[in-house]
Amino acid sequence: MPNTTWDLTQLFTDEDEWFDELETAEMRNADIEITATIQALPASILALTLADFIELSSQVEKLAIYGQLSNMPDLMRELQPLLSDVLEKAAALQYYLANIAPELLASPDLTAYKTMLTKFASQHQHLLAPAQESQLSHELIQQPSVAFNEAMGALMADENPDIDDYEQLFADILSTKVHNNNHLAQLHDFKSARNYYLNQLSLPGTVYSNLSAQVKQHTSLAQKYVQEAPAINADIPVLSIDQAKQIIHAALAEFGTEYVAVVDSFFDDGLIHLTDAGDAYSVTTYGEPTYISVSWFGDLTSLYELMHEIGHAMNHYLTHQHEPIQYGTNHIFTSEIAAIMHENLLTEYLLNNLPAGMTTLAVLVYHLQNFYEEVFVQAKYSEFEDEIHQLAVTHDKLSNVDFNSLLGNLTDQYDGVRNPADDNLWTEIPHFYNHSYYVFQYATGMLIGTELIAKLRHNEITNADFLNYLSIGESQAPVEMLATLGIDITSNPFAAAFSQFATDLDTLVEPSLAD
Repeated sequence: MPNTTWDLTQLFTDEDEWFDELETAEMRNADIEITATIQALPASILALTLADFIELSSQVEKLAIYGQLSNMPDLMRELQPLLSDVLEKAAALQYYLANIAPELLASPDLTAYKTMLTKFASQHQHLLAPAQESQLSHELIQQPSVAFNEAMGALMADENPDIDDYEQLFADILSTKVHNNNHLAQLHDFKSARNYYLNQLSLPGTVYSNLSAQVKQHTSLAQKYVQEAPAINADIPVLSIDQAKQIIHAALAEFGTEYVAVVDSFFDDGLIHLTDAGDAYSVTTYGEPTYISVSWFGDLTSLYELMHEIGHAMNHYLTHQHEPIQYGTNHIFTSEIAAIMHENLLTEYLLNNLPAGMTTLAVLVYHLQNFYEEVFVQAKYSEFEDEIHQLAVTHDKLSNVDFNSLLGNLTDQYDGVRNPADDNLWTEIPHFYNHSYYVFQYATGMLIGTELIAKLRHNEITNADFLNYLSIGESQAPVEMLATLGIDITSNPFAAAFSQFATDLDTLVEPSLAD
């Protein structure tokens, strides 16, 4: 029987060991000074400094993960001064090394860090002094996020809320956030907030514009889905976590015994926590286990969310196995593709190996709803987000009327029908307030993940190619990583995904299947 609670002793045996590690990290941090003088260090000394600071950052991450997962606020309060100092030093490191001398960068002593340092140098014109960056982060990024979280908490606790008042409150917060983003872009020498945030993701602007154009060309599919599919209901048997483990093991068996052995270990070694909190996430730091949290109700949503997080976890595991610590994290963009590729493998497996009591109809209903929501709905939200940033350039303040009108019009364009009651759904999307220009990655993740299944089944790529993709980490940019799988994200890599959705939708609405 799989474990269903975290075993945090794999991080620290107890609180005393955590405090010992904190003391060690604080002493280590005190010995690391990041100032303009770092530019003049000999290459060999700079390499040692980089290694020490990167290891310190991972050490602090490990402390933070334990504090977060153990639900001990006192630990996080103890850690906060060190965490803040390390984050400030990380910003200072990038700022000063963006001006690294070419002859220093070419030194053999820095070969292991060349990709990272070259990326720093490419950002030279966009960086501000560390103290200014810290102040801007607090005032322009963190404050609207805090305001949204507080407003959402108040709304949830209010037994008799005035929805109109709350809607205006959320509008004020979102208007502030959007204007702040535009100001940040201007300060960092970007033409738009979109370019500012895409740069942080190491993505060219064409990725965003191509997604929007391609989705708009296929809105007839969204409209067909809205008109025909939601009327179909399909119940499934309640799955146990042991059944889920068996299904996921079988769905990923093609990647080999070593791969599925690692997947099994998430279940068996106390790395998965089942909850009813309604969220799903995974956390790790270099060289440590990945901990997964999933809301578990035994339905298809629970199963797919678990598979999604296992996709992230395997991405972390293989990156840690094959990349050094400086490249041992994963791009958000490519990581979402990896996770959704795992979801699509699950769909394929279920359709070919239906568990007892489950039907083809149930799997297709879930899969198509997921595709619709991840691609069409998130692309709509993405376009909404970009348009409000453009609108804010010429409007000092945006109101709930502005937001409702824009989102309602977009819903009409995408779905062919508008429900005025849904015009204010922008108030419920935390990404708009906490993680700007993020939601488009759900759409690209689903589309490219679907493309990869097609490439795999047509022998255009191999399982080994995909496992290599999971192992690259940040040693390559997303464009280069996906090129290893024959995907050019600067063009139109989505044709097969829309074609598959159309085929599956036709299958779903066939009277014989629905009956």
